[in-house]
Amino acid sequence: WALLVGVDFYKDQPLRGAVRDVNVMKAYLESHYKSVDIKVLTAPMDLASADQFLLPTRGNLISALERTTDKAQTGDFVHIHYSGHGVSTPVLSQSSNEEVRELALDLYEHDSNQSARLLGSDLVHRLKAMGDKGLVVTLVLDCCFSGSVRRKDYKDFRIRTRSKDGGINTSSRDSMSSSLNSSEILRGAQVRERGLLHPEKYAIITACDVHEEAGEDSFEDRKVHGALSFMLDTALRSHSTNISFYSLFQDIVSQFDEKYPRQKPKFFGNHRASFFGRLMWKPDLSSVCVFSTDGGIYLEAGAAHGVELDDEYTVHPPSSLESGQNFEETPEIRAMVTEVRGLNSTLNIKGAESRTSRPIKTGWKAKVVKRGSLHKIPVRIDLEGNLANQGVITADDRQFWYPISSLQEDQSCAITVQQISDRIEFLDGQHHELPHVPPIVPFGASFLSELTAQIDHLATYTFFSRLHNPDPDPKFSESFSISLKAANGVSFHDKAFTNHNDEEELKLSVLNTSPSDPLYLSIFSLSDEYEVENIYHTEQVKTMPRKSSRTLHIGITITDGFSKSEDTIKVFVTSRPTLFAQFWLPKLS
Repeated sequence: WALLVGVDFYKDQPLRGAVRDVNVMKAYLESHYKSVDIKVLTAPMDLASADQFLLPTRGNLISALERTTDKAQTGDFVHIHYSGHGVSTPVLSQSSNEEVRELALDLYEHDSNQSARLLGSDLVHRLKAMGDKGLVVTLVLDCCFSGSVRRKDYKDFRIRTRSKDGGINTSSRDSMSSSLNSSEILRGAQVRERGLLHPEKYAIITACDVHEEAGEDSFEDRKVHGALSFMLDTALRSHSTNISFYSLFQDIVSQFDEKYPRQKPKFFGNHRASFFGRLMWKPDLSSVCVFSTDGGIYLEAGAAHGVELDDEYTVHPPSSLESGQNFEETPEIRAMVTEVRGLNSTLNIKGAESRTSRPIKTGWKAKVVKRGSLHKIPVRIDLEGNLANQGVITADDRQFWYPISSLQEDQSCAITVQQISDRIEFLDGQHHELPHVPPIVPFGASFLSELTAQIDHLATYTFFSRLHNPDPDPKFSESFSISLKAANGVSFHDKAFTNHNDEEELKLSVLNTSPSDPLYLSIFSLSDEYEVENIYHTEQVKTMPRKSSRTLHIGITITDGFSKSEDTIKVFVTSRPTLFAQFWLPKLS
């Protein structure tokens, strides 16, 4: 199922590429998929021959959404694409009686007495209804909600936003638009924030954050397109049909970094969703995107991610990493890091080891195969008998750790693995037993694979927990401040260990004092069950506009069955959106 909506016709701020965007998507779907029910609602500038039932009015759009929900069966795939203007409008909250900003799609309406806007909360609840029915839903919003003025230095860049308008009383909303439950408490640290785009049963790619600008422009085909729609079409046509929606997003980000850095797309929701395919059990999150520009190849990871000079990667088309193809059957290129910057790195192709002459394209994926030992975690392995000679002790190609034998007693280590009779113990650097580590029995055919996987998990967790900036830029550091306030009013501004009661709420306050530049926040919770989770859950990077402040309410809970829990809140502040998905970890259990 596909619902494609494009609006060029606006009396005061018309667009030129929105209808083309959805027609391009329609052509792609028809050429790559069979038996797709495609519904297209468009408002071109010439409305003379337009069918009133195919115009993108609020009523027609709601009818199309309800029809899809009613007729689609559990497991069906639904893709929704909106290309047009977005607006940011104040609404009166029913729960707090406060005025809040609401996102809305700016649709066509021939009857001036009816609303031409679909509120974001209305759309989200309709998407939720699809998810509750078991539909796999993806959504693309090629518009923006900033309501800001077009930047003067972008001569051909047309902003897809409308001026901020008057408020809409929420009492006039459709019955589907009940208030969102934004204060649900999850295990560990979880942001409690009023918001619209926090889906768990669907996935969304937006053209930019709510404070930023999205636009349309002329591209390689010399036709006007929405920037996001054009990049999505390029990504789709570059890869196989078996690809996750998140991988498409990573490709899109790399394309924007290469040729359109003025715009920063965002991803929300389910990383397992694939484009017109089944939910993926384990989508590829461990690899890193590359982009090619000005004859160079660059890795979308740098010192902030622990990248070092001379690290080696294999570079593949992204679909080969998620489709289960054998690497022997897919193009592979070995590359080495020759320059490391804060947020990205330069790759140099190793000609003697390259297995193909196929050129690397923006959006390809890189997987590390050899990492320097500067940041890697030393692990002492003390196993009995023949177990010491069965492969783990020589695992010097592990991504985040290197082994130390029991004979190297003079070398400190972060993790010790030792055998005590018929069980395996894991100890920390002070030789205390690590809590909450599932037991492993040192017998059986799967023992070594289970042991290696467990060490990999613990080492990745430790590696990520130790990541820091050893040489921060003083000017950048002065452009923001962060503080964490406990319920008793005590504030912390740097590293601290604090005690709290179950279900207590912390307040993380961030201030961006820069007069010209936004900041980007990635905030993680590291639990004592060795889980690394973005506390925005379905989002990755929060934008802090210039001269702005915000307070994030973070709820802390204790895992059922435990008397206490320990979480670390780790905050990355960067000058551009930066992904850390390769460090996400589930609970070790």
